[in-house]
Amino acid sequence: MKEILKKAVYSTYTQAIQADPLKKALIQIQAVFSELEKNQIVRRLKKGRERAKAKRGKCEGRKPFGETPEEALIVKKIKSMRRKRKGRIPGLTLQEIAEKLNSDGIQTKSGKDWTANHVWNVLNKKTKRLK
Repeated sequence: MKEILKKAVYSTYTQAIQADPLKKALIQIQAVFSELEKNQIVRRLKKGRERAKAKRGKCEGRKPFGETPEEALIVKKIKSMRRKRKGRIPGLTLQEIAEKLNSDGIQTKSGKDWTANHVWNVLNKKTKRLK
């Protein structure tokens, strides 16, 4: 019933607009100003992002793990656990590293426990980290 009522109201509304050129012109003017406002907002946001990027190097998203001195130490620890040992003995698996970090009480940036996926992401991020 509601669908029929919506169609009837829409149809009546459309017919009224088409019958009166002044109403149609006003709606078209509103649409033009709505589009203008949207374009201005998009332009301001784009300029703001460009300024932030020029000032800080990036402007969006969460900072990757390893940018603070404490996190850089954890990244170093993860890399050392993953590295091959003397005699070609393979390093720990990603899951073993996650379990070790969790048992040491070290949490991710969001305060959660480590998973193999978290470890993989830290090892494979191409970011500027503290050395």
